[in-house]
Amino acid sequence: MQYLLGILRHMLLEFLGVGVRSGDDDWLLHRVCVHLERPQLVVVLSAVAEQRRAMLDVAAGRIIPLEGRVWVSGRPLARHTLADIRSRVIEADPRMSVSTGRSLVWNTLAAGPYGIGSALLRLPRARHRKAAIDALAEVDLRGQAQRPAGLLEAEERVRLALAGALARSPECMVLKDLDLAVDLGGATGLLTLLKRVARRREILVLASLASATLAGQFADRILALADGLLVFDGSPARYAERRPTLEVTRASS
Repeated sequence: MQYLLGILRHMLLEFLGVGVRSGDDDWLLHRVCVHLERPQLVVVLSAVAEQRRAMLDVAAGRIIPLEGRVWVSGRPLARHTLADIRSRVIEADPRMSVSTGRSLVWNTLAAGPYGIGSALLRLPRARHRKAAIDALAEVDLRGQAQRPAGLLEAEERVRLALAGALARSPECMVLKDLDLAVDLGGATGLLTLLKRVARRREILVLASLASATLAGQFADRILALADGLLVFDGSPARYAERRPTLEVTRASS
């Protein structure tokens, strides 16, 4: 019984035959079945950006698939469960717009569940402010809560987006193509941070990357898509062994 409870506690996200169309004939996702647990950093790869991003959109409840079912923490993804799922699966946008004249803590609060209106119209509760400051510290922006967001470099802006997501205490955090938002050095630092955050917070971090090399260096698990199908699900070591075959598969799809 304890073993079963442990599995259920770590079980987070399940795709059961998921299908998402692109237009009338093409599939972004087709018959995708995958089971994801926490804590881990899972990277989605595809030669087609729309395919890897669709996987994250489904996880975050931005898309309800035409085929199959999605379960998040034991709850089915459906219109009546969207509010609950979106409170558990939080998207951190690497290209997030910031209020440049406002402080980092203000921007972090504005990214929270009460939004910009709350940050503007009333003083945040002490616990919300503490969660924002703690989140900034966790993404290595400690002691910079009052710094104007307009002074941030590209990598720091992504860290601010991560802080906004972490302040909401997610069970799963999703990020789309962060390696396209920053340079190689910035992406390396951010992926190191994400791996640490996944373990410290005991959450699932689901990220799409354009670079298979970065995925191989940092991911706990890699999911590779080709023609909408899941063609690989496993460790970076296994992916490195099979990568030439997989790249031929993607090129011919």
